[in-house]
Amino acid sequence: MKFKIRKKTLKRQPLCVLLRKAKSHNRKLGFSATKKHAELVWHALNYAVFGGVLRLPEKLMVQDRSDWDFWGECEGKQQGHRNGPYYTKAIRLQRKHSTPKKFIDTMAHEMCHQYEWEIIGGEMSHGKTFYMWKDKLAEKGIPLYTSA
Repeated sequence: MKFKIRKKTLKRQPLCVLLRKAKSHNRKLGFSATKKHAELVWHALNYAVFGGVLRLPEKLMVQDRSDWDFWGECEGKQQGHRNGPYYTKAIRLQRKHSTPKKFIDTMAHEMCHQYEWEIIGGEMSHGKTFYMWKDKLAEKGIPLYTSA
């Protein structure tokens, strides 16, 4: 006899709730993110900041990467041939952050790249199209910056 396994649905939370919880976190403890954290934050940002237009990446990963000198990365692909639609293959984030707020800030940064890639079409930069989200994110208390 086979049992049907139901996937537990993710209970989404508004961005303001996640930010409030992040603010109360004790910085001395540090923060170790999980894939669930990444999914919650991605959905909250997509709805609150990007108007729900982004598609969940094929892979949303949280990794221990001591070889990285950055907090996250966004990998874009193009479907089919040169003129095919753009989609986001992966967003990868470091597991260890000083606070959950830093994790949210990093996800927002990578999602700005995702918007550039998917909606604007095949561009990822730290230029004008990236910073077009600076004011909208600032309204939510999320700074948009590069660490380079």
